[in-house]
Amino acid sequence: MSSATENAVLQQDDNSIDSLVANVTELVTLPEVFLRFEQELNSPSASSESLADILITDPNITARLLSLANSAFFGFASRVETVHRALVLIGTSQVRDLILATVVVDRFSRLPIGVMNMSHFWQHSIATAALARALGIEMRMRAADKLFIGGLLHDIGRLVLVLERPNEMAQALIRVQDERASLEALERELFGFDHAEVGEALARAWSLPDGVVNMIANHHRPEEVKHVEVDLVHLADALAHSFGWGRSGQRLIPEISIPSWSRTGLPLDALDEVQAVGSDIYHDMQSMILSG
Repeated sequence: MSSATENAVLQQDDNSIDSLVANVTELVTLPEVFLRFEQELNSPSASSESLADILITDPNITARLLSLANSAFFGFASRVETVHRALVLIGTSQVRDLILATVVVDRFSRLPIGVMNMSHFWQHSIATAALARALGIEMRMRAADKLFIGGLLHDIGRLVLVLERPNEMAQALIRVQDERASLEALERELFGFDHAEVGEALARAWSLPDGVVNMIANHHRPEEVKHVEVDLVHLADALAHSFGWGRSGQRLIPEISIPSWSRTGLPLDALDEVQAVGSDIYHDMQSMILSG
């Protein structure tokens, strides 16, 4: 094999989704307390008491969990004072996902991502999460809270691309302001894949639940799966853009899939309530997740 061919193969390998994700998982390490919590959660002897004992060793995670438990996100009637009580009320798996979400935001926020406005990015992500949950509440879905995780992390693959391919993504972010093209279309032109595919790979590397992986992977392609959770994150993403709640780098408001809206069974006038409820969650969760 010639040196030119070898270089081409190496370059192709470097540009693969697996290669990009592997590099980022080395940078974005999860805290020891989360790994211990995850290990205990998978243990046959796990209990809410043993899990709480692990979480209370990290004051930052404890404070964020209690802040979340007492927020409008859940709206519990009485104040939640202990980690154990939060685990019982919220559920251990959901606590695991929410802790992971806040940790991911914290870890990525520490990285030198110069070509994207990170404040605007996370505002959009939180807005999408809040509106996905608000849509789920309006539909009276059980466990609508898990929509929040899918919404929050729906664009996480874009941060991988910005970190690993900053020059190409800087070009794409400039071009998207002048061209009538979506940012994901420019990503596919530049890399052969888009941020949703990268986000799917990262979510699998972090062992996120299949439902969350599905929301991340297909939020721009809801017709490929026709699953209501994917529909809601897809719709929430477009609504967040239309309301001007943060920005993900896009100039154009993503086109809404009419079949996705039809599958919700909601009338159009439900949007007023969705926006009102979503706004409450959005502002509440911004202060909790984006606090230092």
